[in-house]
Amino acid sequence: MKMIRNESRLKLLNYNVVSMKFLRIMNYSVVLIVISCLLVSFCLAEEIHNLNGLFTNPKILMFAPVPVQYVIDNVNYWADSLSLDGFIIGNVCTWYSTQIELEEKTVIIAEFNRICKEHSIKYNFLKIALGYREFPIWTDSLKIQLQLEKFAFIADWAKKVGFYGIAFDTEPYTVSLWNPDDERFKLIPEKELTDDIYEFSKKLSYAIISNYRDCSVIILPEGEYFEQKKFDKGYSLWNYFFEGLNGGDLSEIIVGCEMTYKITNPAKIEKYNSELLEAFNSDYWEKGKLVKNIKFTFGSWPLGFYKNVKIPSTGKRIFLNKNLKKMKNSYGDKSPNYTPEEFETQLEEFRKYSPEWIWIYAHGASWWQLDTLKYENIWNPENQSLPVCEDFQEYIKILSDIYE
Repeated sequence: MKMIRNESRLKLLNYNVVSMKFLRIMNYSVVLIVISCLLVSFCLAEEIHNLNGLFTNPKILMFAPVPVQYVIDNVNYWADSLSLDGFIIGNVCTWYSTQIELEEKTVIIAEFNRICKEHSIKYNFLKIALGYREFPIWTDSLKIQLQLEKFAFIADWAKKVGFYGIAFDTEPYTVSLWNPDDERFKLIPEKELTDDIYEFSKKLSYAIISNYRDCSVIILPEGEYFEQKKFDKGYSLWNYFFEGLNGGDLSEIIVGCEMTYKITNPAKIEKYNSELLEAFNSDYWEKGKLVKNIKFTFGSWPLGFYKNVKIPSTGKRIFLNKNLKKMKNSYGDKSPNYTPEEFETQLEEFRKYSPEWIWIYAHGASWWQLDTLKYENIWNPENQSLPVCEDFQEYIKILSDIYE
């Protein structure tokens, strides 16, 4: 009997051992299944995130020299009819603006930003163009230091009056900035120029953040693309300026792209995007991802037509409107550059490659008409008083529907 009991105990023990092994195997299987499910869920979430990137709601900015009082008086138009998220506002500040000039504007600009924010226009940028007048030569250390001090004050002022950020327009309009062969740089070794440009822009980034830590910065246009893809000598040294800013500690750098202005074909937009990334790849990309916080925003130019024609006999250029009639300047015609349908397609494509920011170039006052008798000391009153284009409401509807 004792032997039978021992055999029974042994069988029970073996059964328990087998059961424990089975349970362990089952537990391992359950763990593996759970891990597999988590991995699948993660992959699906990543794919959904990637797909959602195609349909995000970008913030819409308008680059415009609009009088700030006119915006205040008609804020519902900008916020509701156009669904704007912000302005890149011109004619408020220049690189040579004095402290006194800016302080005189403090009350009205602070009111402008306050009213805008109350109506969900939260992302206003103060535009500063470097390419007008004689911006200091990069090697002139005394003038450059004074300019850096001025930019430090401007950053502090921009924060005080409520701007979200600063937009630097780097196009060399009336003076060369980035061409080492230009007359103003011809006696300066190129290495000295590149070093001083880099040093200036790096100090510029610190001058900004020391007074406005969270300031976002837009750089217009995409100079590296112009230099590499368009072989534009006028932007040869632009990358040193951009690299210096990137070497600082700015919270956000946004490159405002202008080559997209009048591209509405999806295949051509995709091609441009590939070329843009390729142009910036060598200096600013690392393993397929942009280093730091650099972003791109594609620009659209649907309204405001002009044709620039050079007269062979004189070498001078004239501006023609859509009817090929001569205009006093390039701001005499608010006609469309492309149809409302093309504009809609363009914006839809932009969202794929520029999912956070899109900007509209207003080309003067192509998106509004005001009574010049009500507003004093405004830029180009002739242009601002012209009527908008005939099918203007269709363009408005496309912008107002962009989030639907």
